Amino acid sequence: MNWANQIRPLVFVAALAAATVILLAAKTAPAGIEGIRERGELVVALRQGPASWYTNSFGDAGFEYELAERLASELGVRLRVLDVTTTDQALEAVADGDADMAGGLALLAAEGSQQFSASMPVQQVSQLVICERSPNQPLPTNLAGLIGRSVVVAEGGHHAAQLAALAPLMPGLAWEEVDDASDENLLGLVHQDSAECTLIDANAWAFHRHLYPDLKVAAELPEAAFFGWVFPKGGDVSLRDTVNAWLARRHADGTVAALRDRHFAHLQTLTQVDGKHFYRALGTRLPRYVDVFRTEAGRNGLDWRLVAAVAYQESMWDPTAQSPTGVQGLMQLTLDTALDLGIDDRTDPSASVRGGTRYLRQIIDALPASIPAEDRTWMALAAYNAGLSHVLDARELTRKRGGNADRWEDVRGNLALLKQERWYSQTRSGYARGATQAIVYVRHVRRYYDLLVLASNNAAHSDRMLAMTRHEAAALATN
Repeated sequence: MNWANQIRPLVFVAALAAATVILLAAKTAPAGIEGIRERGELVVALRQGPASWYTNSFGDAGFEYELAERLASELGVRLRVLDVTTTDQALEAVADGDADMAGGLALLAAEGSQQFSASMPVQQVSQLVICERSPNQPLPTNLAGLIGRSVVVAEGGHHAAQLAALAPLMPGLAWEEVDDASDENLLGLVHQDSAECTLIDANAWAFHRHLYPDLKVAAELPEAAFFGWVFPKGGDVSLRDTVNAWLARRHADGTVAALRDRHFAHLQTLTQVDGKHFYRALGTRLPRYVDVFRTEAGRNGLDWRLVAAVAYQESMWDPTAQSPTGVQGLMQLTLDTALDLGIDDRTDPSASVRGGTRYLRQIIDALPASIPAEDRTWMALAAYNAGLSHVLDARELTRKRGGNADRWEDVRGNLALLKQERWYSQTRSGYARGATQAIVYVRHVRRYYDLLVLASNNAAHSDRMLAMTRHEAAALATN
């Protein structure tokens, strides 16, 4: 049976019902593009999550956030994000006039609705069934395998709508809708054996999967979800029309694809084995060194989770680690670098972190201030691995080839060229043996950093993370 052909009209009906429950009519007229420009502010409702909008040491980040920020900049206004938890809250904010539009929503929430209209799709994302591995029960191999299992989804979300559409075709299919549930909440319920399976979008799973090594992709829904921006229907539709024209241009010129690469490409760098090792190290090794990471990062104006990510990539948090090239310790310092930094014993964890953190700070400061903080960090990591001179050569080569030398994505591609004589012959430092390795190095550190940021905000992993002071940990232990 072709489930995809049968569920499409049913999904739209289910989504329409969910949307119309919110309000029968918008309470205020939608703001037109001129009104937004007069106000000087574009208000976008976004749900917090690593695939959409979150905060790290560089400030607000995320694919949906950066896309909205670029739109606001082109409109000549500032962006204000309205923090919402669920799809229903996002739609309600649009209907009430509290937000001009909502971002990062599955467009079936608006299709066919009398209240809302949708933009053209921003991205297409697979929808996955995630279940816990069990020695006593095989994972479901298709959606019919969910019958008889406990399944949890977010209340009012697009996954609930799709299950509602499948229900008439699959007698016995049942699920529980959890109020105000995030992806983290749902995965946590499965991880804690409070449910057997949940549904999650593939981009969100890519962020979370290494924090839940006992969970696995069991199946995929018949159709991917199209995500985009949702507007109030009726009245002035100039914002929607302006956004659609802007999105068409940004798809055509590669901006959307580049943003996806920026926020999601590095997520696939770790194998399942890598993820399991990291997960175990969160509980066994990180607690020994978290205090020194925090102390030295604070002294140098860095996020301790970034320093910890570098140390994990370098040594897997093993102070006795030594490479065949002679680098040693948690931060894998060379002998010359250690001596320059005044570090006598590279195997001493505190000394190694002190030296490595100071060295990373020096590299960041040596790069031009014109480079945005996040891009400067990734370039500094590449320099930590391959040498600052090669990164500076890659920036110069980027300029010569018409790229943006202040964007890591552009510099990254040119760094890889420093192994080809045609290109390295044009540079000061010449051949860069470790150019490709440095690119992979940055991807891995970024992934570990993302995981540490996620885990520090993840209730299921707070006992593993130690992302709190000793005093806070002790206070929690007494409650």
